[in-house]
Amino acid sequence: MIEMSVSLYSFSMKFFDRSYNLEQCIKKAHELGFKGIEIVAAQMIENYPYPTQEWCQWFCEILKKYDMQPLSYSAYIDMGQNTGRDLTEEEIMQCTMNDIIYANRMGFSIVRTQHAISPKILRKLIPFAEKWNVSVGVELHAPHSWKTEVWQEYAQLFKEEGSDYIGVVPDMGIFQEHPHRPFQTVMVESGIIRQNVEKIISDFEKGMTKKDLLVKYHIEDIKQAGVINTMYETFRKANLEDLKNMIPYSKYIHGKFYYIDEQGQDSCIPYDRIVNIIKNEGFKGHIAAEYEGHFSDGTIDCTEQLGRFSNMMQRLL
Repeated sequence: MIEMSVSLYSFSMKFFDRSYNLEQCIKKAHELGFKGIEIVAAQMIENYPYPTQEWCQWFCEILKKYDMQPLSYSAYIDMGQNTGRDLTEEEIMQCTMNDIIYANRMGFSIVRTQHAISPKILRKLIPFAEKWNVSVGVELHAPHSWKTEVWQEYAQLFKEEGSDYIGVVPDMGIFQEHPHRPFQTVMVESGIIRQNVEKIISDFEKGMTKKDLLVKYHIEDIKQAGVINTMYETFRKANLEDLKNMIPYSKYIHGKFYYIDEQGQDSCIPYDRIVNIIKNEGFKGHIAAEYEGHFSDGTIDCTEQLGRFSNMMQRLL
């Protein structure tokens, strides 16, 4: 069975401006019909990375109050916490083991981490993850793909170990095909003439080279050129065969999205095709909605967007 959860990261703007506290984020997630939550530990856990026992107990009671499942404890490996150097292998292991322990105390069965944790380190962590009964899922996030060298190493590790305690958390942001509305807002804010935005996107999607596009629209400003460069780096035809290869090792899926329109459609990420693959490949687990349009346009209501995404996914599922 496929369940819909939500990353509380989706409420970032309301959390940052104090419109919502943590409990209100969880309450709203419940009201929107989501079954479970992912919490970004460094963002919303009090005294992270060492929350008190009292706080952990309070958190568990809040989840119970709103009948929400603890899906994923989203960890953060701060490679730059020591001035002048990255964390050592041993320090990365210690950080992750600490996250595993607190995830267990808060009722989570999955720690979502980042590729700073190498395949070598991940292999070493399997016995500890087993001891605490918490799986470690490494997020596959843009600009990486399943074909990126380090991810081929992860894939080999998953095959060799065959352990339920390690896996991947594929982020659907790697399948962005068309510039979404918030990105178009960024284009205008960079100084690109609004009347040219649709024309630029049309030429881009017809295959015009970046060099020719910059010349055609007389784009010489560094900021504007940077936005155009981001467009060429981000949006492309989605290779959904990669998703098929990830499904057997997926702890859950990040349902990344940037904008759902009034008709309940996502013009950026091909969720109709994605959901078909997820179902056909026999995925059983959670899709965690992750709204990220706030980075590009803070005026859009995240709760409305989450409601639209939930309705779209229920229809597709």
